Amino acid sequence: MKKKIYISGPISGRDLQERRRTFAAVAEDIYRMGDIPVNPLDNGIPASFPWSEHMRRDLQMLLKCSAVCMLPGWKRSRGARLEHHVAEELGMDIFDYEKTQKK
Repeated sequence: MKKKIYISGPISGRDLQERRRTFAAVAEDIYRMGDIPVNPLDNGIPASFPWSEHMRRDLQMLLKCSAVCMLPGWKRSRGARLEHHVAEELGMDIFDYEKTQKK
């Protein structure tokens, strides 16, 4: 059965086009593994909206998933740390993308 996997990682304060490419590449990897990627950069909110609005939508997206894929640098991202905390408290599967790529 396919799982919905939310992609979590640093976005704010980074080059948005680079982040889009990175998140899209991870989404493609998740899709190739046979699961359904959920990309917060596809949350339907304009990039110019405040961080808090993005996080509200992103958390709604996260809650519809069964697992979270944490990207490198997530521990330095306020939003990704919040997403990780929510996923952990809800008992969701959490995996580190960087470690899965080294196997």
